[in-house]
Amino acid sequence: MDLVLVFVPGIKGSFLRGPEGRVWIDGRALARRGGPSILLRERDGIVPDGVIDAVPILPCFSLATYGPFLEAAAERALLLPFGYDWRRDARETSRALRERLESLAGKRVVLVGHSLGGLISLHAVRHGAKVSKLVLVGAPFGGSPSFLQDIALGDTVGRNRVLLAREAFATWPSAFQLLPLAGKCFVDPSADLDDLSLWKRNGWSVPDAPLERMLEARRAFRRELDEGDASVETLVALGTGRPTVEKVGLPDFASSVRVSGDGRVTESSARPSRLSFEEVQTQAEHGKILSDREIQERIWRFIL
Repeated sequence: MDLVLVFVPGIKGSFLRGPEGRVWIDGRALARRGGPSILLRERDGIVPDGVIDAVPILPCFSLATYGPFLEAAAERALLLPFGYDWRRDARETSRALRERLESLAGKRVVLVGHSLGGLISLHAVRHGAKVSKLVLVGAPFGGSPSFLQDIALGDTVGRNRVLLAREAFATWPSAFQLLPLAGKCFVDPSADLDDLSLWKRNGWSVPDAPLERMLEARRAFRRELDEGDASVETLVALGTGRPTVEKVGLPDFASSVRVSGDGRVTESSARPSRLSFEEVQTQAEHGKILSDREIQERIWRFIL
C-alpha cells in the first residue's frame, strides 16, 4: 500500500511493560484493589508495549478500546500504531514521533492523533514533521480542566485504586500538560493554577513530588504547541452534547461549570488555534469517538 497511517493514541492508550511483565493493563489489574503503582521514575525499566486495541478481562472476553478503528484502518492503509510511554513529557514523545515520521520520508503519510495523541501530533507537525494529512480527534488544544480532578484525587480503573493513584499522576508531566494555561481553569478568576500554595491549601499536592517541575513542563508544552507552522490539510473530529467541565469549582469540584463537549474535552477546546481545518462532530463520548462508524467513514473520505 502506498498510504501509511500513523496512529498516536491518548494518555493511557498504550500498553506498558516493566522488567517483570505488563504493568498497564490487563484484567488481573482491573480486578485487584491494590498492587503496584505506575509512578514515573528515572530508569524504571518501563517501556511501551503497543497501542491498546482491547483489554483482556477473561480468557474469552476483552474490552474493546482502539480495536475497531485499528481494524478498519488496517484494511485501507499500511497501519503503523505509535505506542509510547504516555506518562512522560509530551515534548519528548513529539521528538520520538518526528524521528519515526522521518523514517517514512517519500511515502504518503497520514497522521491521526487522539486526545493527548492529537496534541503530540500537532506539536510534531508544527516543529518539523512532514505528513500529507493530519487528523486530530478529541484533542484538548485549550486544555481540559477535568484532568485536574484526576491529578488531585487520583482515579480508579475497575476495582483498582492504586494504579492511577494521585501519587502516580503527580509524577507524569503529560497529565499536567493536558491542563489549560493559567487563568483558564477555575470558576474563581483569582485562582491561579501556577500558585503552589493553592495546591497545598486544597490538599492536592503530593509530598516529595516535583510539582513545580510538572507545572513548568505544562507551560513550556503549551507555549510550544502554539508555535511554528502547520500548513497541512487537517480534519478535526470532536464530541458534542455531553456535559463537560469548562471551569473547576473550588474547593471540592462540586461547583464546576459544564458546557457541551465529549465529557472530557469541551467543543471550544477541541478546536485548534492558528490552523485551518475541516470539522466533523459526534455525540460519542471522548474515549469512543474513533469507534463511531460515521466518524470513521468521514475520516476515510477526508484521507482518500
